[in-house]
Amino acid sequence: MISADDSFVEVWGLLTDRASVARDRFTKLREDVIGELERRPFRTLALSAGAGFLLAGGLFSKFSFRLISFGARLALFPVVAAELAAALEADPSTGRPSSRRSSQT
Repeated sequence: MISADDSFVEVWGLLTDRASVARDRFTKLREDVIGELERRPFRTLALSAGAGFLLAGGLFSKFSFRLISFGARLALFPVVAAELAAALEADPSTGRPSSRRSSQT
């Protein structure tokens, strides 16, 4: 028959082993974060601020929607500008780029 003392010693041993593993993982994580902070401080700050923003529930706020729409406009602007420039230079009858530029030079 197993006594309560034996069970306690067994559970205590398991907890001690798990605590040791957790302590080692935390130490490794801490060293990695400190190393990353020393190598790339601005990137680490930006990632921390972004994680804090998300954890605080800012993902579905008006600010985030405005920020995302602004970023999308910034990303799409060069594409739209290039397409408009190509359309303005196209020959209306054929739809192909006109040869006006090549004849001017």
